[in-house]
Amino acid sequence: MEGRGAAAGRPILRHSEKPPEVRLAIEELMGDVPRIELFARERVTGWAAWGNEVESDVALTANTRELKDLFRIRAHSRLEKAKRSRKAKACWPR
Repeated sequence: MEGRGAAAGRPILRHSEKPPEVRLAIEELMGDVPRIELFARERVTGWAAWGNEVESDVALTANTRELKDLFRIRAHSRLEKAKRSRKAKACWPR
């Protein structure tokens, strides 16, 4: 898919709207598998949809405790990495 919008001879779409060619390329590449369009603006046959502009087929939820634990682990990992980096720099002669 070279070019984009009016310069490529295609109509300009709404902000972040996916061109139909993208869906066709995904279907061709992946074959007949379940598909979902996240942040969907419209319903498309053969695709599940999720977004605030369409009636969603799925409910995406997050377990807040799991998310807090994940962020805590990542923060701890970054802190440990920074400590190791400072120790390594202290070992190098200046």
